[in-house]
Formats: sequence, C-alpha cells, structure tokens
Amino acid sequence: MKNYLPEGTAETPFNPQLEHFDFICGSVRNENRVLRIISIIASVSFLASLGLCYYAITQPDAVPVVITLDDLGRTNYVGKLTRTNWQGYQIPDIAVTAKIKEFLELYFFISTDVIVMRRNIQNAYHNLTRVTSEKYTLMIDQENPYADFGEVTQEVIYDTEPLSVSGSTYQVDFHVIKRNLSGRTKSDTYYRALISVDFMNPTEDDMTVNPLGIYITSFDFKTLKTNDYGD
Repeated sequence: MKNYLPEGTAETPFNPQLEHFDFICGSVRNENRVLRIISIIASVSFLASLGLCYYAITQPDAVPVVITLDDLGRTNYVGKLTRTNWQGYQIPDIAVTAKIKEFLELYFFISTDVIVMRRNIQNAYHNLTRVTSEKYTLMIDQENPYADFGEVTQEVIYDTEPLSVSGSTYQVDFHVIKRNLSGRTKSDTYYRALISVDFMNPTEDDMTVNPLGIYITSFDFKTLKTNDYGD
C-alpha cells in the first residue's frame, strides 16, 4: 500500500494534532521576531540616551533665560526657559548705553527711601567685575557720597548720550542736581565719565539685574564744574 504525503501549504486538516503543532511553532517564531525587534529598539534608545547625556554634559555652562529688551535698551529678566549660551550673541549698542546710564544713576541717585538706597548699592555690584567692585567700594568709603542721605535728594541729567570713543570705552557728560527736601536746588555739578564694558556670562546672582552680562570693567568720573546755590 502506498502512502501519499500532503503537498503545497502546511494545512493539515486530516491531522488535527499536527495542525495544532504547526500553530504552536508559528506562534513561537512570531513571538521571537517581536522580541528581537523590541530588543533592537531598546538598544537603540539606550545608545541615543547616552548620546544625549554626553551632549548635555559637554555643553558650555550657561544660564537658560528669557530676556526682553525695550526700545530704550533696558533689559528685563523674565525667567528660565531652555539651555542657551550668550557667547556670540550680538548685543545691541542701545543695551550697552542703557547699562552705562543705569550704573551712573545707581551711584549718583539719592532717595529719601532707605530701602531704595540699599537696593541701588546692591544692584550696582551686579554690574561690576571683581576689580571694579573693589574700586567702587573704595570710592564709596573715601568720598562718602551718601553723607547727606535723609536731608537731600539727587537726580542725574544727561547732557550727552554715552558715545563710543575707542572700542568698548564710552564717554558721557552729565550733571547731578542736589535738592533739599523742600525741592530747592542746592547745587548742580557737571561730570564727564569714561566707562569701559565687556560681555561675560552672568552669574546666578547677577542674572536678574544684569541678564545680558554687560559688565563695567573700568570707570572714571571727572568733575567739570559745580554751581553751588547754598542752603
């Protein structure tokens, strides 16, 4: 008697046990294929995460921030957003001149509010380097510009805008009006200032006041004349 084996597809309706065995073998092969795909995806994801970690570690240390700049060049620190670096960013000249004027006003302005005065002195240091901070402290100690605090007010009036005279050095002419508490002018002193700036990554402490990292690297005030009107 001759036996005839099935040909063509693996369908074996004549043998339910063999059909079930084929089903199990096929399921195992499909599961193995899925597991291989999952393993490959997991390996690629792991390698990609290592690459991202290495990229993040090798980035320059910079504070991620959002900063707004108004038409007068004044900057405002909004908050942190993404990792970024200000190196190479072209800071507009109007922001530099605004920072110079801010520095002058922080020093020469006198209010009757002690909180305002303390904040002004603190904020001035956020615009200075280590060297200019030491000079600023010495100047305050020697000249005692706030000796009349509580008795007078002072405001700064600009005769010229800060103008670049050589590279990062600016010249500005201004005068400081001193008044008694009744509003009568006591004196009017004219100055010429030479101020140099440089751009650096601001520290965490400086970020709120000096978000663009415009630092005063040198400064000099020259008295041109004083009009004294008495008490």
